[in-house]
Amino acid sequence: MEVGEDYFTVAWERPHRDIPEGATYSVSFPPPQAVHSYQISIQPVGAEGRFNGTDEPLTDGARVYDTTQPTLQLSSLLAGTRYRVLVREQMVSDGSSDLWDGYFGVYSRELIVETVEPMIVDPEEVGENHALLHWHRNCKSDDGHKAASRADAFELQVVRVGADGLTPFQGSMALRLSKHFVGKENKYVLPNLVPNAIYAVSVRAKTIGGRWGTWSRETKFITQKRLSMRVDLIGESSFSASWFRLGPDWICNRPSHPDDDVIHPLNSVEAAVARRDKQDRDAQSFPAALRDVCIGDYSVKNFQLQVVGVTCQFEKTISLENGELSSVISDLSPNNVYYASVRSLASTGQWSLASPKVTICTLNPLRLSVGGFTESEVRVGWFRDPQTTAEHESMMAARQAEMRRDAENKEKQARFQKQQILQQKGDLGAVSYTHLTLPTKRIV
Repeated sequence: MEVGEDYFTVAWERPHRDIPEGATYSVSFPPPQAVHSYQISIQPVGAEGRFNGTDEPLTDGARVYDTTQPTLQLSSLLAGTRYRVLVREQMVSDGSSDLWDGYFGVYSRELIVETVEPMIVDPEEVGENHALLHWHRNCKSDDGHKAASRADAFELQVVRVGADGLTPFQGSMALRLSKHFVGKENKYVLPNLVPNAIYAVSVRAKTIGGRWGTWSRETKFITQKRLSMRVDLIGESSFSASWFRLGPDWICNRPSHPDDDVIHPLNSVEAAVARRDKQDRDAQSFPAALRDVCIGDYSVKNFQLQVVGVTCQFEKTISLENGELSSVISDLSPNNVYYASVRSLASTGQWSLASPKVTICTLNPLRLSVGGFTESEVRVGWFRDPQTTAEHESMMAARQAEMRRDAENKEKQARFQKQQILQQKGDLGAVSYTHLTLPTKRIV
């Protein structure tokens, strides 16, 4: 028996019976070598629902098929549903009477067949620019039909949808991917995704019999936003910074409710009820198309902060354990420009993208001045020289110009080396041609 998600194949035969010698029987069914007419009845088991009758006519709630073959493929079924199948044969007369012509015998014993559960796609890990997808079936029972439903190939479809969660995204960063997998491979890391974007994923399986199953229900997920970094305080030789990652827009922009600010005792019944009510309010406040969008795990194992000098030679990398969200960076030089960025390590071991770089200019050092003094006292003052970005802008422009010159020089050098290689090949070709040239004969 071959069982799929929306079909299965059944076969039947009449048990052989030995007739004792000398006994005579009047058989009301055709002999084995004659044409047989069968009638097959199929309907869902009581608790599994019922046919709606719009696709095919029903007889007492069942689909009935006529065939002359001892096998039949039943299709247009629902995945993960149990069906009751019965078969009976049309009778014929034995020649002495036409009493049974056109009548059917009794139905066989019922056969309960469960179609294969549909495929499911689970985003096991969702980052800023990647997602780990895992597809499988939810098998309700480990019965004999499980072996018949094994798949030897899969097809994965991924489409980026718009912010409404419905319409396909249009633009240069649109994605429409179809990828095939052979064998038992059921995991795939989807790379090069766009941060804060919604993707719809579906999968189908090809059974060993060579037939493709139905597409799974679309699973939607949203990639995480990139980390944002903020400079809180800048000094002469240090600065402090903090960082954060916002959730999806429809969560961050949801309207507040007065009950959200009510504090209940920890682990109390009131606290549990309040949490449940808040979840219900959140679900109702989201657009219907976005309620089923999977949101990745935002938990972080640690952060890595990197600071690089722009107007000076400096590079420092700091690892912060236990999810710290701020840090103080020291050992800097006064009146210099630095770039700072941060990235996170998820609990799954995957590094995120670095946050957009933040530019920091440290302060000028304080200067001390003596205004006057006497035998017993002295008047002192201090100030900080005013800073302008002009000197740093010109320095950064000069550095960028130097980097461009270096890049141009490297490009020229690579082009020159390529020309030399081509010339050497041309010289070798000319020498070879000279040696292979044969003297021509004059034909009179």
